Amino acid sequence: VYLTRGVNAATVAVNDNDVAAFTLSADLGEVAEGGTATVTIAADGVTFAVAQALELTLAGTATPGDDFTLAAHGDELSDPYTVALPAGATSVAVTIETARDGEDDVGETIELSASHNGNAVGAVTITIGAPPPPPASVFFIPGGGGGGPSGPEPSDEDFEWNIDGDIEELDEDNERATGMWSDGTTLWLLDNADGAGDAVYAYDLATGARVEEQEFGLDERNRAPRGNWSDGQGVAWVSDSGQDRLFAYDLESGERVEERDIALARRNRDARGIWADGVTMWVLDGGKDSLFAYDLGSGEFLAEYGLADANSDPHGVWSDGTTVWVSDHGAKRLFAYRLPVPPTEPREDVEPLERVASEEFAEPGRVGNNSPRGVWSDGAVMYVADANDDRVYSYNMPDAIDARLVSLALEGVEIGAFDPMRREYEGAAPEDVTSTMVEAEAVQDGAAVHIDPMDADEEADGHQVDLAGVREITVTVTSPDGSRERVYRVTLAEAGPSADCLRGAVSVGFSLVVFESGTVDDLVACAGRRHVTALYVLHEGEWVSHILGAPDFVNARFRALFADGVRALLPLVVRSEGPPSPAPAAPEATEPLATCMRGEVAQGFSLVVYEGGTVDELASCAEAFGISAIYTLADDEWVSYILAAPDFVNARFRELFADGVPIAAPLVVRSEVR
Repeated sequence: VYLTRGVNAATVAVNDNDVAAFTLSADLGEVAEGGTATVTIAADGVTFAVAQALELTLAGTATPGDDFTLAAHGDELSDPYTVALPAGATSVAVTIETARDGEDDVGETIELSASHNGNAVGAVTITIGAPPPPPASVFFIPGGGGGGPSGPEPSDEDFEWNIDGDIEELDEDNERATGMWSDGTTLWLLDNADGAGDAVYAYDLATGARVEEQEFGLDERNRAPRGNWSDGQGVAWVSDSGQDRLFAYDLESGERVEERDIALARRNRDARGIWADGVTMWVLDGGKDSLFAYDLGSGEFLAEYGLADANSDPHGVWSDGTTVWVSDHGAKRLFAYRLPVPPTEPREDVEPLERVASEEFAEPGRVGNNSPRGVWSDGAVMYVADANDDRVYSYNMPDAIDARLVSLALEGVEIGAFDPMRREYEGAAPEDVTSTMVEAEAVQDGAAVHIDPMDADEEADGHQVDLAGVREITVTVTSPDGSRERVYRVTLAEAGPSADCLRGAVSVGFSLVVFESGTVDDLVACAGRRHVTALYVLHEGEWVSHILGAPDFVNARFRALFADGVRALLPLVVRSEGPPSPAPAAPEATEPLATCMRGEVAQGFSLVVYEGGTVDELASCAEAFGISAIYTLADDEWVSYILAAPDFVNARFRELFADGVPIAAPLVVRSEVR
């Protein structure tokens, strides 16, 4: 540019049409079956203000999906294959994981090429090699047989493969396992299907059997599920690596509970595993390699904590309240950190987590658990789901950090079935029980057990507690190494009616029972002691319910119906989640009813009490009241007696009452007469 006299400025337009110089390289030219190779696509000294899409093309003799899979940013890729170079990044890694499936893929090739904006970047070729001969302790073939080696023996050593606790074969449709949570009985396992089949699968934790009635599908927006957790009170949360929230569901029905959704912070947009302690919700992020903390009640963001550099592909998370474990796909292990105490007010700076290498699980990558995802522990073993081999692995938790009880009982005080994972109990003592002996045994011999209140009678056997004025009893267990404490609490109910006031056995599900008499509050207290969660009566052919623990407006109609008290020998249908309780001993003598059947018989269905007798006598009584059908509950199923029906129709009812129908037996009847 030449400036003439009088001209002292010029404008130059530069056409920036440079093409970024990308390179493509592989860390291995040959990878053994079951092994992993990494291909790096690098922008040579160039960064971008926005993410760049790189197109991948596959060729060679190996078959994608069968012989190998591709993954980037911790997620498996599918056709059409594309990978994003993040804004500001200089490279992106693509992982090639070859399958060890019994098929001979040795010598087959994987050819991977990449392009950017239509411009070829480069290509690499990787050959699948023979796997090394496995030691006898590595591979386990369930249900083996024959004369060959049977696989590894279960181990009792800390952090090692337990094997006995494994769920060896997931359902064939549950082929892409991700997050996992359990209540100690059922294990809920997420599946991130290739299509629209994303769902929550359920398995019996003890047997591995599928429990389909507890499964549910996910919201159409929840298509990249990564982690799940439940409060045990009916709500389950599911994270999504492509959404800005945790989705809330009713755990029993699978229905959405949108008002309980938790909105995530802007930096937490690649949500992975989740875990909560009832107060704080912890959410992993695979993009920032961080652990985020939120207030569980309000959903407010509290803090972000950084993971170790080696923990760069995090997926699952679980904590015992002291240590938090994070599974990692690339490292094929579980990293351990001290669980921090989150601030009460939001904090913007990112603090690193304190790593606890002595409590890490290094076994997954050594035993074939090469794609660790969801993690959960019952305190005895750590369960780790695998995304690619249809199995949930189990590893021994270290004995030294075990602060669980194996049993807890209060003499004369009913607390229901004990579960080491459950810490809160309600106790009910009859009026004539004024003291109790507390028996608490720790799982580990070296653990310390402290009971409060203090021993009221040191000369007597066991730990004695005087119940006068006592509203709760706590048992604190300290782990053998002193690092953990677990507190079990029994809240004692105020004096009220005995559980015997509810006649009849209470099973898991629905049962028919009879209430002696009293107020609605008496009935509710009695029902609570029998582990009943809901009460139902029939009024003018319609069901009226009382849900224990529900707001007053929910139960207003039931209370209005019995505003003057609950009449003697009221028949009810009750629902219980367990544990079941047997029928209390029947009174020695019961005054005869004024008629053979007590209760209002309306058109449609009614609840009545029968005076007792043979099935034929019951049928005659029912006929006199214009009743056409009689129903009872057995093992949560209705069993019917249809008047005037052939014998085979009523055979099961007659078998059920072969020795006669008990005195004051509750029944549901149907009448067509107004």
